[in-house]
Amino acid sequence: MDPGRGPPVRPKHPTHYTVRKWLAGRQPIAYCLPHDAHETDLATLRELNEAYIRSVQTSDVQRFERLLAADFLCSLPDGTLIDRKHFLERTAAPVNVSNLAAHDINVRILGDVAIVHARTTYTMDDGRAGSGRYTDVWARRGGQWVAVSAHVTRNAS
Repeated sequence: MDPGRGPPVRPKHPTHYTVRKWLAGRQPIAYCLPHDAHETDLATLRELNEAYIRSVQTSDVQRFERLLAADFLCSLPDGTLIDRKHFLERTAAPVNVSNLAAHDINVRILGDVAIVHARTTYTMDDGRAGSGRYTDVWARRGGQWVAVSAHVTRNAS
């Protein structure tokens, strides 16, 4: 304490309380976007999600080359984590399912990141019905949305 000065003055409210109170009145960034921009991004991400599912079903490596970020990673149902190169190699192989469809699609936009959750149904080669879930993470880079991560699960048959 400097001579001639009194004790330090404590703020009436602790800083963390003030910040918390200020944040409580704010909306998440996903909802702070102009309505038209948010709706445009939402429509774009829904289209990209549809293209992603269609590309899985048709083994469309060229389309995936445009959809996936250079640093893309994918967690497979068996727990294996693969990079973009290995994902594209796997995509080139013929698929062993048909009628792949996404349901209950939930797209959340968090600024320049978006998360897509959905349920899938498909028919296996032997005719049995299959289902699962996926979570894809998209990032806006250079003004375009690219997939940076995917996590795929399958329900036990």
